[in-house]
Amino acid sequence: MTSPRKSEPGPEARGGQEDWRAGVVEELAEHIAAIEVGEAAPGEGSNPLRGGAFRDHETEKVVVKECRYVLGLLGHRQRSEAEIRAKLAQRVHEVDVLEEIMRRLDTAGLIDDEGFARAWVEQRRESKLLGTAALRRELEDKGVGAPDIDTVLAETAPYDSEKERCQILARERLAKELRKSGGAENLDRGAALRRIGGALARRGYSENLTLFVLNRELDAAGVTWS
Repeated sequence: MTSPRKSEPGPEARGGQEDWRAGVVEELAEHIAAIEVGEAAPGEGSNPLRGGAFRDHETEKVVVKECRYVLGLLGHRQRSEAEIRAKLAQRVHEVDVLEEIMRRLDTAGLIDDEGFARAWVEQRRESKLLGTAALRRELEDKGVGAPDIDTVLAETAPYDSEKERCQILARERLAKELRKSGGAENLDRGAALRRIGGALARRGYSENLTLFVLNRELDAAGVTWS
């Protein structure tokens, strides 16, 4: 079986996901270029993607510039609303301006916590073989709300898949334990259960699943109780 681990996919690996972003980037770039040369006054030539001009010429430039900054961030990976807001808050200190930027990003479809959660779960399961509990903790740390987390995990967490990932990790850990101990006959089963079980728990796998998988792997490897 080919190892599932690989690095986080870049923009080119996300297919059509970048196509609509490219259009938004182009639109915003055209808008700020026009403002900079005095060809677009606030309130003129607005469209649904931009949400219209804000208050004045200089503030409009700030709003569009920060929207472009966020699009650059999203070119590397999707981000939650909380992550985007935190990044902007480091650069924009006027609350009303920050809220206008967030509104325009939302109007452009760039704020989507459910979509972010789905992409995050897929990538972290593939690269780190994380279990459901660990994924929930990570999404909570990213500021994703419980409803979006529940929806995504319910869609993407069938028991068989969770068990398979747990088995892969258990086998890797057990192989290391066997190499260190010099073979199954020298490995303390109880100690192995504690060490490997702890590692699997930190990856977010439940105690019941961990014990079920580990005992089967230990039996198959010929590790007995001393």
